[in-house]
Amino acid sequence: MKKSILYILLLTGSGLMAQTNPTPVSIPYPAAYSQNFDALDGTVTTYPAGFQGGQVSTSAPSFSGRLNPATADVTLRANGTAATTGFVWDGTGKIGFNSDAGADRCIMLALNTSTVPVTEQINVAFDALVMRNLYDGVSNNFVAGLAFMYRVGTTGNFTLVNNNFITNENAAQNTSNTSTTPVRTVNASFNLPLACSGQPVVQIRWIMREVSGNAGSGSSRPSFAIDNIVARGVSTMPVSFESLTSKLSNQGVDLTWKTLAETNNDKFEIWRAGEDKDFKKIGEVKGKENSTQVNIYSFKDVSPLNGSNYYRLSQTDFDGTTEILAINFVYNGISKLQSSFFYNHDVIHLNIMDKPLEKVQFKILDIKGTKLFDENFYVKEAQDIQLKTQLNKGIYIGILEIDRQVFSRKFVVN
Repeated sequence: MKKSILYILLLTGSGLMAQTNPTPVSIPYPAAYSQNFDALDGTVTTYPAGFQGGQVSTSAPSFSGRLNPATADVTLRANGTAATTGFVWDGTGKIGFNSDAGADRCIMLALNTSTVPVTEQINVAFDALVMRNLYDGVSNNFVAGLAFMYRVGTTGNFTLVNNNFITNENAAQNTSNTSTTPVRTVNASFNLPLACSGQPVVQIRWIMREVSGNAGSGSSRPSFAIDNIVARGVSTMPVSFESLTSKLSNQGVDLTWKTLAETNNDKFEIWRAGEDKDFKKIGEVKGKENSTQVNIYSFKDVSPLNGSNYYRLSQTDFDGTTEILAINFVYNGISKLQSSFFYNHDVIHLNIMDKPLEKVQFKILDIKGTKLFDENFYVKEAQDIQLKTQLNKGIYIGILEIDRQVFSRKFVVN
């Protein structure tokens, strides 16, 4: 069933107050935030969570899309029409706006991206719709489009992402003030810079821009609408990497890793180091080049070092770009340790159970092999030890060594 349209018709007067910054809505990573405006039924006078309409200028839209903050709010009005001026209004199912010669208007959405890893970008996808369109190329030659932009935080100018994804020029003419049927639909999708990930507030907005022709009077403005907004974290790596496992066997050390997707992937390289952390390449495995399927790879180290073995997995594109994917630890020797550890709320809990006891060493590495924590101490009896250290969200390797015996495992901080 076709949904009615929520047109945003913002105040034409100027305002001295800045636009209200709405409370951000969270991206429930690894799931996505989505908004299809189905809750708007024509009677709503409160914006959906995270949204706010604003007026950016008392002049007509600019040719690229204004970047400065809005100077005033507008209220949400129920039961409006495409010809209603001075308000954002609820028309059921979509959100849209127009501008005129005396007002440049916008719609803004605030997102909380704190849960998205800083190694992933925020992808924002939405439907952009041309609604009311008077352009005929003859008596009305005004071409308008939408610009999409963002800013991190709640102050300062916005940064343009794209202003060329939709115009009314090639859309069918629609002069109705009350039509709810779009005459052109574009499925848009843009990635925000990495600086937008892991932030308490990222604001995105849509604003109209002049493309060409004569703007004319306010009644000549087309209406645009936005629908089906989805925001999620997406990997920036050419390989969507899931896991690396390592297991000691009678024949050596078996390494296994999994990818979920690959783009321009030439090969994987396997590097090994001892306690000196001097990594040397010991092999490589050809990649799948381009793949959207799950792929499982394996490599066997038939001559592991005695004692500590650090394995580093890297990936190389066809252009030579290399990315370290993960590092794993395997101890090649006889370990009879009963001691263990766990991490909880910025505290490492060491459960020391072994005797006799001398030097105890505990280390934490990230998946790149960087040493983040290294503590040495001496104990004379079995005991529980608590060490404070703050770790960001991620995957880590903990290594506990007592009397030349090693216990190691991976752990996750959420």
